[in-house]
Order: sequence, then structure tokens, then C-alpha cells
Amino acid sequence: MAGLFCEARSVRITPLKSFYTLRASDLFYIPGAAKIRDPRVSIMHISTLAMVLAGGVGTRLYPLTRDRVKPAVPFGGIYRLIDFVLSNCLNSNIRRVCVLTQYKSLSLERHIRYGWSFLPHTLEEHIQILSPQQRVDSSWYQGTADAVYQNVYSID
Repeated sequence: MAGLFCEARSVRITPLKSFYTLRASDLFYIPGAAKIRDPRVSIMHISTLAMVLAGGVGTRLYPLTRDRVKPAVPFGGIYRLIDFVLSNCLNSNIRRVCVLTQYKSLSLERHIRYGWSFLPHTLEEHIQILSPQQRVDSSWYQGTADAVYQNVYSID
């Protein structure tokens, strides 16, 4: 695991998570800090994993969702509805994203694979598609919490 000595500004610890920012006065070792390119990016952003639930049937959008999942519905020409979510993640410096799919996901998987594959995997930045694996149970996702629970192995 890559790491380097960084200068830290302050350490503020909240009950649920830790938040580190960088300052030039204190020196300490942070594992994996070689990934930090911008000093305004915190360690919290590097260790955050976003799980995007993109498996909606979209019954209210039926003419548009006849052949594809709701997040894969085209919007404004070349864009899809999931592009708003992925763009917000990247603009928030969240570079580890798992997209959980289930229903008619071929169009969505193809769009993410061809349109969002520019993140460098060497820095552990990725947008990963997680299809239902039935690892915990022999049934498909029973809801949003079950989708996260069945993919808890992908959180490392």
C-alpha cells in the first residue's frame, strides 16, 4: 500500500466519521496518501464509497422504460439519467462508486462502461457495476437495504 508523509492542518473527529484536512504545521503518516493530488481533497473523500442504487423498474415512465432500466433513460441527446448522479459524485470528489443494477441493466452497463471508464484504476478510482450475485440468498434484491446488504462484500 502506497503512503507518504503529509502535513496535516487539523483533525476533527465526529461521532460517525473522521475528517482530515491538510496543513503545513503538523507532520504525520497517512497510509494511501499518495493518492491525494489536490491538498483541498480530504482523506474522507478518498475512503468514501458511494453505492448508487440503479435498479428501478420505472412503471410510471413505461413507454421510456420498456427496454431499459429507469437510470438508463436517455436525456438531452447523449446523456442518461444516471449521468447526473455520477457527475455529482465526481464533482464531490467521491471517486469510488458502485452502481447496483438489477432490472434490464444491459443498456445502463454499456453506457457506464463506454462513457465513464476514464478514472485511473491505479489510484483505486472506479465506477463499478455490481449485478445481483445472489451471494447471501437465492432471491433477487428485496429492496434498497437488501441490495446494499447483498453487496457488503464489495466494501473493503
